[in-house]
Amino acid sequence: MRLHQGATVGPYEVLSTLGAGGMGTVYLARDRRLDRRVALKVLHDDPGGSAWAQLLHEARAASALNHPNICHVYDVGEQDAIPWIAMEYVDGEPLDRSIPPGGLDPDEAVRLAIQIADGLAHAHGRGIVHRDLKTANVVCDRDGRPRILDFGIAGWLPDAIAEHVTRSQTVVEGGAIAGTLPYMAPEVLKGARGNERSDLWALGVVLYEMLAGARPFRGDTPFSLASSILEQPPQPLPPHVPAGIASVVSRLLARNPTDRFRSAAEARAALEALRAATPLPARQAIGTRGAWIAAAAVLAIAFGWFVWMWSAGPTPLSLSDQHLLSVSGRGERSPALSPDGSHVAFVAADPEGVPQIFVRTLTSDTAIQITDGPAASRPRWTPSGEQIVYSAGSAIWRIPQLGGEPTRLIDRGTNPNLSSDGSRIVYERDYQIWTAAADGSDATPVAGVPRKYYSIPSGPAFSPDGKWIAYFRPDKGPNGDFWIVAADSGTPRQLTHDLREGGWPVWTSDGRWIVISSARAGSRTLWQLPVDGGDPVPLTTGAGEDDEPDLSPDGSRIVYSNVRHTWELRVRDLATGSERALLERRTELLFPQFSPDGQRLTFFGRDDFAIAIWVIGADGSGVRRLTGGRELNHQPRWGPEGRDIFFFQAAPEVSFRRISALGGASEAFRNWSWEEKTAPFFDPTGRYIAYTRMPPLDGSSNEPEAVVIQDLETGEERVLGDEPFRMGRWSPDGRELAVWRWRGETSTWRCQVESGACRMLTQGFLPAWSADGARIYVLRGSPARTELWSVTRDGGDVRLETTLGSFRSPDRHFDVSRDGLLAWAPWSPGDHEIWSATIQ
Repeated sequence: MRLHQGATVGPYEVLSTLGAGGMGTVYLARDRRLDRRVALKVLHDDPGGSAWAQLLHEARAASALNHPNICHVYDVGEQDAIPWIAMEYVDGEPLDRSIPPGGLDPDEAVRLAIQIADGLAHAHGRGIVHRDLKTANVVCDRDGRPRILDFGIAGWLPDAIAEHVTRSQTVVEGGAIAGTLPYMAPEVLKGARGNERSDLWALGVVLYEMLAGARPFRGDTPFSLASSILEQPPQPLPPHVPAGIASVVSRLLARNPTDRFRSAAEARAALEALRAATPLPARQAIGTRGAWIAAAAVLAIAFGWFVWMWSAGPTPLSLSDQHLLSVSGRGERSPALSPDGSHVAFVAADPEGVPQIFVRTLTSDTAIQITDGPAASRPRWTPSGEQIVYSAGSAIWRIPQLGGEPTRLIDRGTNPNLSSDGSRIVYERDYQIWTAAADGSDATPVAGVPRKYYSIPSGPAFSPDGKWIAYFRPDKGPNGDFWIVAADSGTPRQLTHDLREGGWPVWTSDGRWIVISSARAGSRTLWQLPVDGGDPVPLTTGAGEDDEPDLSPDGSRIVYSNVRHTWELRVRDLATGSERALLERRTELLFPQFSPDGQRLTFFGRDDFAIAIWVIGADGSGVRRLTGGRELNHQPRWGPEGRDIFFFQAAPEVSFRRISALGGASEAFRNWSWEEKTAPFFDPTGRYIAYTRMPPLDGSSNEPEAVVIQDLETGEERVLGDEPFRMGRWSPDGRELAVWRWRGETSTWRCQVESGACRMLTQGFLPAWSADGARIYVLRGSPARTELWSVTRDGGDVRLETTLGSFRSPDRHFDVSRDGLLAWAPWSPGDHEIWSATIQ
């Protein structure tokens, strides 16, 4: 149906013809009710009769879109059985007629693409897919703002009107395929229905066309064009297009839909990141001799002030404008600031729960996922800001800042950091600190730094001048101290001497301070450590846990992760199933154990500047700290009569100690380190103590892991059985031991004390006896879901008792009282968040 000036369609009066195409004719019309101009699209006849109903349904859905980069659908209807759609009239020119032969300026192309992507994100978020995005469907208004036309309409083109398609536009239509061929995603060409990811492919073609003035895939016929899309890489972009923009185009045009951005919002964020990273124009050079003299005078004054400040000693940092950066609620950690301070890379879980690297600007809520594979960690920017180095799958990789194909740099390594000039990488490998060239070559361990004994990260970091490496050395479990060593090897110098939990050092830009995360005051917070010696100075305060700091290269900003975990001390009546919490804390509650009469519990955890031993009533009353000062005490257990509590001390003295359950001074009981003689338990009579003998960390002995029984009267020792057992618990009558072994699958065994004969009972670990000695309780499962099982003493009737919840590995411990009361201390991990602050 052809309309002439003055004709009416519903409430609209035709003013002129704007154009015609495969779907119908577009007229400029006037809405007589509101006296406004509209674009009136009158569609072709529909011989099938029913297809237009679905098209109009889609158009009505699109009318709900309200976005400055989307042409608004005002109204839909039918006249004489011919559908029409009234849309906002955009006074401007389509992109396909305004792009010059050589393409737009890259900055202008990215500006337009950001707005187009924003419009797509708005529509996709409301369930509307375009399915025919192309430069002809984007009109720039008089203000230069791009407006997307025909949203939600092209996806419903019926088979019957294929003959009306304008072939010069190479439009393909049908029940399964609808759209304009040069903009069609490979999966759509193969018959898949268009979706958000195929819209992103079309966005990639549009952006390519804006940058190059031509399309990325070409062909003389529809068949050759389709073959090019399906089988050939896109034509190279012009050499003047920056590499970052080219990487975004490449990702949008990934042949596999899952390799594209996950959403239009993510694509928009990537483009915004590119614009934010664009360097400012160079300032004009000073052109007069007088200006140079003035500048020299200012520099002289500044130099004198600098010398005075340096001689006076470093001034501690202070923070202002502390605020939350995380917005996703999915747990964001390990932040890294880009060299210009405009972006942050971080680790967060992808939709499948796998930790991956994300990037976003400090002012945007949308992050771009740039890795997709094994669990990734510890992102660090290269000095140019164009690449990010990270670790994944026990290797170290490099990837473009907005995603792309990663490059493996180092086969074995974790926790990378780069020198300020980008020439070297420092990282961890095989419990040692290594350095390598930026391309992964010339890998060598740093001589002078001894091999550590624990898997706690050292987090090595180069000083600004590249001459020094700061690192954390764990010495007693998670506790340790901070050191520096010359990057070209030498004798390490110890900066702290108090054996505290900590990690992740980062240098200030002047090289005079190292910012660290440390639990030196109870909860883990950030501290600043003077490189030339002196006491650490607090930088953040509060309940913690502040961790993984990073500073901008100019020293003006800091980012760090924060999390609030919760621990509970819980008890459960195994007979009735009733359960309750005795105590809840934001710092660890570990190793609960009942007194012999079942009336009290002991445990350990952080408090102020110490790791302390505590007691609490089995009913939750009378919680009291037993040990004081700044001691590091852990793994308590009751003496056989319940009068004393025995525990290990890591500082100030390494020993196995005794203290009255009523409090007072402690005394050394044995000169034992928990690293070599761990999990000791007294027999019910108090004559024997059994413990797990671990091989020395320094390799000074080849004695294998074993359970050893010591006669406390004579001091004589003997090994239990012939297996590499670990200590569990004594039976109530003291004649047997429940032990376990860790070789492949964990297994629990029952051993005769006198004969040493042992029998395997069931799978599980950390066994404990019931009060009557009839059953043995064991743990199974992962730290995320730990289960309590039980088995009879002869290995029968294996059954699940209860689920204990989550634990931080290896903190899984429990105990069962003489009254059948179970005690354990699960934790509820909090969501990691990223915080930012200005440095004063």
